[in-house]
Amino acid sequence: MTTAALWAAVDALTQPRQIRLTRDNGQHDWTQTPSLWQQLTDALPTGQEQGTGGHSSSYRTPISVDCLDLRTDIHTTVLDALHGHDQHPRRNGIAIDIPASIRHLASIVIATNDDDLTHWWTWRITHWSQKIIITLGVERPPQPRRIRDTPCPLCHATHITLKGADGPQRVPALLIDFADGLIRAAQCGACSAAWFRGDQLHTLADALTTRRQTEDAEGQLDVVC
Repeated sequence: MTTAALWAAVDALTQPRQIRLTRDNGQHDWTQTPSLWQQLTDALPTGQEQGTGGHSSSYRTPISVDCLDLRTDIHTTVLDALHGHDQHPRRNGIAIDIPASIRHLASIVIATNDDDLTHWWTWRITHWSQKIIITLGVERPPQPRRIRDTPCPLCHATHITLKGADGPQRVPALLIDFADGLIRAAQCGACSAAWFRGDQLHTLADALTTRRQTEDAEGQLDVVC
């Protein structure tokens, strides 16, 4: 995991975003939107940004509760991490500046030259961004996707038959699903084998890559013969 990936994750969470708009006449324009962190903060009722004050929790909407929980998680995790490195959070006046504190934390992590730590914080910060996107509905959550022309490495099934509104449907056996905007697992609909995000999913990817390389090599041999 490179330091560039960590900074990209930090920027995605803390920097304003450029999005492309399509006009009614088909023309495209670019516009700037607040950072994901700012959008999360703006979604909270006044007085709830730090988890105190404001209205009673009985009057909070479900999305306000989700936003408050997520913002509190980010706030607490970043401050605890800085404290663990004997560092103080960045401030804007007397208020803690979380975006600046996250950038400060990233600099500290990079200075450790610890690849595992860099990898973990890249994942953690990316996960926060994905959670904000899903919670606020900034983007549509990814839908499950089927892997075409790929047999299951265990049972070798390439397709399964499902009941559809218009009758039986033949679909690829391998399915990837998502949680919180990230890949959760891949599963075979024929034998129910599952490979979850992490080492298992890497193992599946390696197996599929090896199989495709073998098939390509055998195809080239057939051509030569």
